[in-house]
Amino acid sequence: MKTKTQKTPGPWHVAKTGNVMDERQCRVATIEQMPGQNEHEQESNAALIAAAPELLEALKWASERVAGRGSFEDYMKCQRAIAKAEGKE
Repeated sequence: MKTKTQKTPGPWHVAKTGNVMDERQCRVATIEQMPGQNEHEQESNAALIAAAPELLEALKWASERVAGRGSFEDYMKCQRAIAKAEGKE
């Protein structure tokens, strides 16, 4: 059984060093350039990770809206993504 994980509070931002940092300037993630990957891909990956707390919040909001009007499949897609982001899947 997985337990609920605690994430580092957002917002997060990308530092010039390729690190994703929180508001306290603590490193959340280091994004290294992989072989065959260009610098733009590395920067895009860092931006996606830095946006994660806001994306999760927006997905939870959207999930509530879909629950009332959308399809069950759309609602379940949101719920699976939220569970994965929260370490429950």
